[in-house]
Amino acid sequence: PDTKIPKDSEEADGQDSRETKKESATNQSVLTRWNQNLDFTKLRFYIPEDLKYRAEIRFERKGSGWIPVLLTAIGSLIGAALICRFLPGFIGVLDNLIMLTAP
Repeated sequence: PDTKIPKDSEEADGQDSRETKKESATNQSVLTRWNQNLDFTKLRFYIPEDLKYRAEIRFERKGSGWIPVLLTAIGSLIGAALICRFLPGFIGVLDNLIMLTAP
């Protein structure tokens, strides 16, 4: 019933965990150096022909222009104004409905 792990096995487990930590630290430093040396403006990646169109659309450099930003801001302001205008009336209607159905 009393099972003990032999001393050699305990040392081996400790050594394995130390090696794993050492490998992790080494991998981390390699990745850090690898990322620092990459210049993504000059790199080329292989993209299969059937995914080429989708990749071109997704990674196009054009970004968002000022028109979508302006439209979003105007839409947000209009939405906020509508909420401020109609929310009190809607809450009043709900309050009256609750009062009518309450015993």
